[in-house]
Amino acid sequence: QRNYTMFYSYVKELSILRIAVLVQTTGWGGLGISPTGQMPGSDVAIGWLDSSGKTFLQDRYAFARTTPRFDASQDWKLKGSSEEGNFTTLRFERALETCDEEDIAINFGD
Repeated sequence: QRNYTMFYSYVKELSILRIAVLVQTTGWGGLGISPTGQMPGSDVAIGWLDSSGKTFLQDRYAFARTTPRFDASQDWKLKGSSEEGNFTTLRFERALETCDEEDIAINFGD
């Protein structure tokens, strides 16, 4: 059984990446995009649902192997969430190029 599944779609006309993560946990999940496969230098999206069901999403940047720092430019946009049983789903999107030095440009090789 998988405990983390990511789905994505590239919307060429809008130059955005849409992502959904299905995580075997209750209340939170996230995603990191790294140029090296390591945590330092990663562009991170972390989301969670509070006890009332309200969802939050934060754009963060990992300078080191520690809690990623809050990014002043919140470029990941929350699109929805759900929680069912022991699984949390978060849906969010971001422009491929944000001009934010704490975001990693995403290239689909048009």
